[in-house]
Amino acid sequence: MKKAVNYYRTSSLKNVGKDKDSKKRQEICCDGFARKNKYQVMNTFYDAGVSGKTLPLERKEFTRMILWCEENNIKVIIVEDAKRYARDVVIQETTYKTLTEMGFEILSASGEVKFEDDPHSTFIRQIVGAMAELDRKSIAIRLQVARERMTKVNEGRGILTLSGEGKCSGRKSYEEIDKELVREAKRLARINPLTKRKRSIRKISGILFDLGYKSSTQNKLSPSVIQRMVA
Repeated sequence: MKKAVNYYRTSSLKNVGKDKDSKKRQEICCDGFARKNKYQVMNTFYDAGVSGKTLPLERKEFTRMILWCEENNIKVIIVEDAKRYARDVVIQETTYKTLTEMGFEILSASGEVKFEDDPHSTFIRQIVGAMAELDRKSIAIRLQVARERMTKVNEGRGILTLSGEGKCSGRKSYEEIDKELVREAKRLARINPLTKRKRSIRKISGILFDLGYKSSTQNKLSPSVIQRMVA
């Protein structure tokens, strides 16, 4: 039985984890291809949260894979598809050339492309790579438009970031979660009209804790959180 390794890659850390589909899907695809074509998978390597535009030989796990394969005399690398290997056409071709010169063979488990040197395979790889790049840019543009639209909507609603702009993403602020807490914090932060003194942030945190306002871990709200609320 021929020996090989599987290589997986996920661009965003948001798609990394036991409950996420990216790695599971790649594993099923690559393992199925290996069984069908009688390859024994000796090891797997996974670059989590690494962009497809990063040069493969600059990725931590990809580089470790090449070194491991060299030490164990394995020359076959199985990937789910061309996008896992690299999204950029130029990166695909230059890295493919480097690896083939080192004696490696790259196999696409999905069968959408063939990593071979004939003109037809090269052309198909370039077309698939170009389409993946176009799709990536299209998604980026749509997300940008959506963020700008949400920024304007939230600005009109008064849901703002610390810089005063409309909020469009990220964790909800205490202003959104508990307006009563924010009002109380701001009240405690006012200068005492009689003593002309102002409570410290830590003092405010202690008073809020005594009033029942706690963090998600049931501790006092941190000074930085209080500071943001009263700013």
